[in-house]
Amino acid sequence: MTLAALTLSVLLALPHPPAEDHARALAEAIAAASHASPLWVTVTVDGEDSIPAGEAATAAVLVGVGYHESGFLERIARCRYRGLEGDRGRSLGSWQLQGPVSHGAHNRVTICESDAIQAERAVAVLMMHRRTGLAGMLHAFASGDAAKPSRAGRELAANVAAACRRFGLVCGTTPRWEKGPPS
Repeated sequence: MTLAALTLSVLLALPHPPAEDHARALAEAIAAASHASPLWVTVTVDGEDSIPAGEAATAAVLVGVGYHESGFLERIARCRYRGLEGDRGRSLGSWQLQGPVSHGAHNRVTICESDAIQAERAVAVLMMHRRTGLAGMLHAFASGDAAKPSRAGRELAANVAAACRRFGLVCGTTPRWEKGPPS
């Protein structure tokens, strides 16, 4: 099984899953971002073609954060907000990216059009706080400060823990598979 296929199965098993076409695009974007910049580096056995736990854990974090932030609604991913959604339009896409650091070199239009850019930028924001551990990364994502616990950070942590379980992972300092990687 590929990371994209595993991610798709997790997305479609969420309590309120995204539409299948959108779920497929999200799964590809999440898998690509997780492979390009895993939050944890894990070693695989030479010749083994299983999914590295660090990449899968990165995908699980992206699923947990994205589901918390937007419910993976496609209109939110495309920045078509209603009322107060998206912090009145200041936060962009599935991961509710906010501010110049999270946008990187991209403008609002390109971010809102691309699940791949959104996933890549979400990993970049998390990566900035990688040394603070998973809890610190999530608090930083929620509030901008890894040392500032918040209700939103705790909610993100709960969603990420649930996503890790859906992936069959134990997430933490060194993510690992509960029963071995899917084949």
